[in-house]
Amino acid sequence: MRKRLTQKERKEITRKLLLESAVEIFAKFGFHGASVDKIADHAGFSKGAVYGHFSI
Repeated sequence: MRKRLTQKERKEITRKLLLESAVEIFAKFGFHGASVDKIADHAGFSKGAVYGHFSI
């Protein structure tokens, strides 16, 4: 049986996935072509998740 993740662990995973997505989107589209929407969508989260995990 797998242990349930804590809220802190889930937040850390989400943040990591968003960062990985950002790296991929910036590499693919460049600085001017990247957007919060593209990063969030690529990671499978809402734009609100990006704003919730990072000060923008």
